[in-house]
Amino acid sequence: MKRLFQLFLALLFLGGVFSSVALAQDGDCCDEYDPAVQQEIDALNKQKAALLGSLSLINSDIEKLRKQSADLDKQLLAAEEEYNKWKDCKKFVMKENGVLEGIVFKTSSAEIMPESLPILNKALEYLKTHPTERYEIGGHCDTRGTAKYNQKLSENRAKSVKQWLVNNGIDAGRLTTVGYSFNKPLVPNTSPENMQKNRRIEYTKIPN
Repeated sequence: MKRLFQLFLALLFLGGVFSSVALAQDGDCCDEYDPAVQQEIDALNKQKAALLGSLSLINSDIEKLRKQSADLDKQLLAAEEEYNKWKDCKKFVMKENGVLEGIVFKTSSAEIMPESLPILNKALEYLKTHPTERYEIGGHCDTRGTAKYNQKLSENRAKSVKQWLVNNGIDAGRLTTVGYSFNKPLVPNTSPENMQKNRRIEYTKIPN
């Protein structure tokens, strides 16, 4: 019995010790709290606020840029409209005579190359809107090859241009063709560049 009582007292003593230790630990946690942690939290909150402010400014700048872009689109559209008006005013005109600049043939052939279409279409549009006008189409060559060869080539090239226009709606009676071989050069045939200028299709208005 005495032994049980002694054991009971020992348990009570140990319980008190454990309680004291727990309280001491709790007290130690509070004593060891570092105010720098709160300062760091405050600093991070300030950084967050600054970032949110910057984000707001960026969003504002984005809206401004969008508005500027929309304004530029309007200006570009207006400029394109003005350009188109100017381009319409400068439509291709077949005068008394001139060169159909841009007509290209396959080498040593009367076959018209695809890159000739822009100028051919301009001539076609002009002839369609001026139905009473008549023209001679003249073919010209450089000095490479014989006179006989170039005579035939220049004639065939002029005929090819006429045929293209006729195929696209122009009355054949409004057009005549002539081959001039290399007899009427624009410039001396002394360089590849000059020869290229001399290989050409000219038009001459025929009086009604």
